Parts: sequence; C-alpha cells; structure tokens
Amino acid sequence: MEVRLPGKPITDQQKALYMRERKHHNQAVAAARAGMSERTARRHEKDPRKPSERQAARGRTVPDPLAGVWESELVPMLKRDPSLKPVTLMHYLMRNHPESFPDQEVRRTLERRVRDW
Repeated sequence: MEVRLPGKPITDQQKALYMRERKHHNQAVAAARAGMSERTARRHEKDPRKPSERQAARGRTVPDPLAGVWESELVPMLKRDPSLKPVTLMHYLMRNHPESFPDQEVRRTLERRVRDW
C-alpha cells in the first residue's frame, strides 16, 4: 500500500476505498488502508464531495504586468528575431517604459513568457 506524502492530494479512488473500509473498520484502520492520515480522513468524512469536485481552478493571483506590451511590442520583436533573450527584452522595457518597468522585478515573468512563446 502506498503511503501518501504530506501535500499530495487524495484521489477519488482513495476516498472511495476509505469510505468502503470505514463501514467495517475504525477511522484509523480505514485511513491507513486508503493511504491517508487520520486527520485527512476526518476532513473527508465531513465533506461528502469527491476530491476532484473540491479542487477549485486557480487563476492568476495578480494582474499581468506585461499585458500592455506583450502583444503589441514584444511578440513582434520575437517574431523578427526569435533568438532574443528575455534579459534583452527586459532592458528594452526598462529603457522605453521606465514608468512601468523601473527595475527588473518582472524579469522572471518575462523569462517564463518567452520560454512558453
């Protein structure tokens, strides 16, 4: 039986197994057989929903700092020269938009965006 590590989500199958085992065993035994902690088992007993139904989709937590320049300025530059490095683009933004990009705080975001592009 696989032992779940802290932070790993419980699957629908694990919850179903736990609920079947719970009919015949106490909470500690049923939780161990399902591969979850007793604390997790208590939490799942209180909530009848499947784990897949409980997880809300997570969107952006902060506004996109590159929204105003990505499509209009940076994508055309990357189309012209795909070998441009994110650092070069960051220096371009700091030089041409000093009010929006006074320092390199969005450099990592820019690196991810270029990588995904």
